[in-house]
Amino acid sequence: MKNLLFLLFLFLLTSCSYEKKTFWCGDHPCINKVERESYFKKNMSVEVKKFNKKDKLKKSEIDEILKQVKMNEKKRILTEKQIARKEKLDKKNKLKEEKLYKKNKLNEEKIEKKRRKKAKKMLAKQNIKKTKYSKKNRSTLNKITNKESKNRFTKLVEKIKIENMFRPYPDINVIPK
Repeated sequence: MKNLLFLLFLFLLTSCSYEKKTFWCGDHPCINKVERESYFKKNMSVEVKKFNKKDKLKKSEIDEILKQVKMNEKKRILTEKQIARKEKLDKKNKLKEEKLYKKNKLNEEKIEKKRRKKAKKMLAKQNIKKTKYSKKNRSTLNKITNKESKNRFTKLVEKIKIENMFRPYPDINVIPK
């Protein structure tokens, strides 16, 4: 009899234990009894969800997934920051290159101006030398230089004619397809 009483007590104790459960009003859990009763009056149904140990495991899995999502978000933000830094550095480097290019261009222009000045001075010296000759010498020099230049020109013309004589010319009437 003692054993039977003990079993009965154990049975009552386990059956009367509190189970975690929530009432669902449509798509969200009910906040309190008043909301649950008003939802029941309108729809004549209220869902009850029980939580088991398996659900606790699911919660831990959900927590792990949330942590992983947060980590992925942090990584994404870090990569975006790195990309932004690289873009800034690229812009700075481009600006530096442009400045160097402009500087080099200005230097080249200065050097070119100096060369032109030197060339003008040289031409001026040559002109001075030419004017030193008397009128008679000038006329004879001009005749000699004219004859020499004519001879050089005729030699060049003959040379070009000979080279082009044996060169085949393309057929103009043929149209490539």
